Amino acid sequence: MKRMKCMVVFLLVVGLAVSAPKSNAMSKKVKKQYTKVLQKYVGKGNDTYSIPKFALVDIDRNGIPELMIQKEGHITGEMLYYTCKKSNKKLVKIKGPSSKDNYPCFGGLSRMPSKKSYAFYRGGPGYTDDNGNNIMPHLYAEYKIKKNRIVCVSLVNKKEYMDKNKVEYSGTYLGKKKVTKADYNRIEKACRGEIKFKNITNKNIANMK
Repeated sequence: MKRMKCMVVFLLVVGLAVSAPKSNAMSKKVKKQYTKVLQKYVGKGNDTYSIPKFALVDIDRNGIPELMIQKEGHITGEMLYYTCKKSNKKLVKIKGPSSKDNYPCFGGLSRMPSKKSYAFYRGGPGYTDDNGNNIMPHLYAEYKIKKNRIVCVSLVNKKEYMDKNKVEYSGTYLGKKKVTKADYNRIEKACRGEIKFKNITNKNIANMK
């Protein structure tokens, strides 16, 4: 009986070890590569708004976080993207979205780990259309890494008529040109927290992990 209990405990421990999620902790080699890139932007920018910023997020869920840089300190300015090869941790520059796929306006970025992607989101501002309807717009754009480039795979819009029980959806979802409520909800529900950017300073570089 005692032997049986020991075997059960052993199997449980092994099972937990196998099923435990991979650590997203950055290796020393990757940190060294990213540090070299970020050091170029320390001290740049004239004010809080224009100080270059960076974020780390494992977009494709391969265990190596991608490095995102807001060169001009905000999302609509020039952005740079890097990763490291899994085999030798060699630095690789990822091409950003093309002009047609770029972030459409000011907004925020969110993680989408279940879809191995990330999203741009903007809600508002509300406005009144030509027919006097008070409207609140929402927009999600989903981005993936494909062939070493950031590409927009879905762009969905939700238009809420505030004075009526009416909602309209538009855009494209994974190549489909007619967007439904279910399509919009799939992207919204897949978002798991904002991608937070930090100022590029020596202290923040040293604290990368």
